[in-house]
Amino acid sequence: MTPLHKAANGGHAEVVRQMLAAAGIDVDGSNVNGWTQLHEAAGEGHAEVVEQLLAAQGIDASAKSNDGLTPLYQAALIGHAEVVWQLLAAPGIDAKAKAEGRFGMTSLHFAANGGHAEVVS
Repeated sequence: MTPLHKAANGGHAEVVRQMLAAAGIDVDGSNVNGWTQLHEAAGEGHAEVVEQLLAAQGIDASAKSNDGLTPLYQAALIGHAEVVWQLLAAPGIDAKAKAEGRFGMTSLHFAANGGHAEVVS
């Protein structure tokens, strides 16, 4: 896990901004679970950090973790509606993509299973 992972997970938008401005920062690195910094921020519902990461060059908004989940799945599963909408607006996002090893479930399945009406609306 990189320092950028930690800042993204904690929702520390100013720290993330400063790190992204620094030369040589790996913006698409993953931790041992295959989570990128965007997975971390999306899973915790940190919309400002998600916005910053999506604006950074080199970010793969559709990156899959070791268990086949994307940041969109993370946000939908927990019910972070604002983050879900941000991710759906990102270039290259396929809202109908099926999670690997999850019986063909989409992010909509995850949101519906969690009872997150604000995400599915």
